[in-house]
Amino acid sequence: MNNQIRCITLSLFAMFGMNVQAWGECECPLDGPQVVVYEDNGEARPRFDDGDNCNDCEDCDDCCDFLDDCWDLEWKHECRYWIGGGQFTENEHDVAEQLLSHNWPTEEEKAFLYRVFESDPCDAKYLFNALSGSQYSQIMITTEFATSRFLRRLYDPLRPILAYYPSRVEEYPCGSFSSTPTYWVAVNGGKQFVSTDHRSFGFKASNFEAIAGAQLQLNPTLFLGAAAFYENTHTKFKLGGNGNGHTVLGGIYFASSHRNYYVFGDLVAGGTNTSVKRSFKLCHDRFSKRGDPSSCQAALYLEGGVNFNYHSYFLFQPFLGMEFGYYHFNRFHEKGNEFTQLSVKARAYGNVGSRLGVHFSTLPNPWGFYGFYLGLDLVWVCLWDNTQHFRHARFKGCGDNFKIHASDVSNNAFEIALNVTQQVGEFLSFYVTANAQGNQTSESYDVLGGIRLEW
Repeated sequence: MNNQIRCITLSLFAMFGMNVQAWGECECPLDGPQVVVYEDNGEARPRFDDGDNCNDCEDCDDCCDFLDDCWDLEWKHECRYWIGGGQFTENEHDVAEQLLSHNWPTEEEKAFLYRVFESDPCDAKYLFNALSGSQYSQIMITTEFATSRFLRRLYDPLRPILAYYPSRVEEYPCGSFSSTPTYWVAVNGGKQFVSTDHRSFGFKASNFEAIAGAQLQLNPTLFLGAAAFYENTHTKFKLGGNGNGHTVLGGIYFASSHRNYYVFGDLVAGGTNTSVKRSFKLCHDRFSKRGDPSSCQAALYLEGGVNFNYHSYFLFQPFLGMEFGYYHFNRFHEKGNEFTQLSVKARAYGNVGSRLGVHFSTLPNPWGFYGFYLGLDLVWVCLWDNTQHFRHARFKGCGDNFKIHASDVSNNAFEIALNVTQQVGEFLSFYVTANAQGNQTSESYDVLGGIRLEW
């Protein structure tokens, strides 16, 4: 039965007056007592686990030859000492440890690891982050952005109803209301920016959306609708590489509008598939890896507000909204056979957020322009649980699971939206909404144009 030389990164202090550091994991061809490797003045020396020295072994020459064949135990120890010096983040340290746990690399893999660990600290930090695959955690942020955008988009076709319906409530006697369906379509384009921080490099993303829906007035105060949403998101990572994502969501929504208050809510669900190509440069060589993360998600939003009508021209609506989200990111494996290809584990989580703000609207005809009005939203957005965006992954050829972190996104943001709607005739209206949201770590801007048609 073969003995094993165990090299586990564990320091045992003050054991019989010496420091012991175990390094690596190799199979020894010799039979006999268990052999371990310990540190003696910075050098790797073999010992039997019964305390005898290796030079008591009759096969000492063969044993030491075998130890020499084990891959650079002393060099790996020096690397561990270097990365433990406090200049690397938790994520960078974890990645380096997993790379050093590769005990039987090919000559090509050895050359790659030497080049990585013998880089200067700035380049090494970049390479450890690049190898970690943090781009896959950044995709979690773009997925949440897309889902929240759809939740907000479902308010736009209801805005004219909620904005000036309170002033028209007398026009509908009991039991009298319009039951004609309203159909609407909208397209949107926007950009998002997330800053680099102590956890990860940032990214910028651009998106295009197409949305279509229909709504029906069920009684004088209640409206019900359904919609479908498609978004294409192109992400460029500061760490290197890009992603191309496709999100498909469906949703239902309702609004109940009264003279003094209103209630609005929507429920959406669907999935996102993204193709990610991540790349990095080592000296003059460029490396690239590909993965296809996917997810399914659902979100619920409920909002209530009160109406303050000023001279039948202006409407102020202070409101409070609550958003509940659930996201499940599936397991996947990167394509290829390199030992640094990643296997990324599944992760599911929920988040809770709130929106506190005011809708400001001009009612139709304040200045004599038929069917034209403005809407302005000022909102404080708060994510209550401040979910960290991370996933667990491991290298295909070595090591255990480690965390890959995305940049932190602040749990507080300020949002402003400007809406312009023009009524054309009795059954047709056009609207444009410009939206901006930002905090100290991220920014997003988008513009949406839509058509509402009642027939």
